[in-house]
Amino acid sequence: DLMKRAAATSVIRRLLDKAMFSPFATIQALMDGINHFILMLSFRLGPAAALMHLSARDREFNPHLYLFFTSTLMLSISYFGTKAIHAGIAKYNLSKNLFWSNALSFWNILDWCPLLMVLFSAVAVDTVLRNKANGNMEDNTIPFFLRSVVAITTPFLWLRILAFIKVRNKQLATFILCSVEILKDIKWL
Repeated sequence: DLMKRAAATSVIRRLLDKAMFSPFATIQALMDGINHFILMLSFRLGPAAALMHLSARDREFNPHLYLFFTSTLMLSISYFGTKAIHAGIAKYNLSKNLFWSNALSFWNILDWCPLLMVLFSAVAVDTVLRNKANGNMEDNTIPFFLRSVVAITTPFLWLRILAFIKVRNKQLATFILCSVEILKDIKWL
């Protein structure tokens, strides 16, 4: 609460606005936006698309495309994971209280949770595909848990993208924050 009040002062607001729209911050935001796009595209065309090729009648599975998109997905996960780890280390070095107060915040969990879910989904789909290729899979149906994990991961990726957008667009930030509060109220019903 104290940080919000300090950021509301005119001097700090001007400094933050200058820092936010500096060339370095703009290029970093552009790179993050591109990597968010790559993360979503690689997930949808890699592990999520591979789920559709688990049936016995499907002969259109292209393992080279799957490997390309899964490798790109892992690179994107490592980019965002490394960035989050570095931000956590910087916050811990600044203030242990700041680190621990932010560690379990909603937006920080929204930053980590989709990455872990995408990693789990990619590894699980890869394991099922490997079992199918080795002939260890008697049943050619898509496992329910795997469909569920991929189906739950996709909205979390979109929420991650909304969290990224809310920093850059003030009007959209108001809408996103209001939507989050509504979702928090809905969970109590």
